[in-house]
Amino acid sequence: MTRIDLIPPELVEKQKARSIIVIISIAFAFMFGFIIFLYAVIYVQKVVASNRVDVIRQEKNKVEAATSTLKPYEERKKTFDERQDIVKKITEDQVSWSSILNNISMVIPNDVWISDFKADLGPILTAKDQKAAAPTTSPPIQITGYALDHAAVARWLVHLSEVNQFRTVWLNSSAEKELEDNKVIEFQTTVYLTKFKDSDKGKK
Repeated sequence: MTRIDLIPPELVEKQKARSIIVIISIAFAFMFGFIIFLYAVIYVQKVVASNRVDVIRQEKNKVEAATSTLKPYEERKKTFDERQDIVKKITEDQVSWSSILNNISMVIPNDVWISDFKADLGPILTAKDQKAAAPTTSPPIQITGYALDHAAVARWLVHLSEVNQFRTVWLNSSAEKELEDNKVIEFQTTVYLTKFKDSDKGKK
């Protein structure tokens, strides 16, 4: 069977050109729509990011405003810390003997009396005068006295250990002795100051 094409070749070429133009137009329209969609997405993201920046800026302003109200307190705290450091430096090597003696008077039993109180702070004072480091070893404080019996000496040791400034209470000696025709117990105790925390570690 023979096919006879009655359409002129010029018309066929025109139809092909129209088809190509339509296809290109559709492609350009699709690309243009895609570009518009992409631009819209980017614009929305920009708006969202801008809003976030505004929120962060507002929070920052609030924080700065709150911080500015705390500055006077920061300055006061700084001044307080400086003064506290000065007081600490002044009092770090001092021993409050009045407080120690007062605490001893509060805990001493009625049947015990003290005859001698000896504390050697020479190493600490020498180190301070020579601008050298004070020793960490606490100087021993020896307390000698008399009691009516050994039970009174035991009470004395228990009460002495309750004094806040003292620790590591030792009984050096306890012996019966005559004093003005009366039998008493002469004792000697050694204590260490609490502020020297590593002073007599391992000592008896």
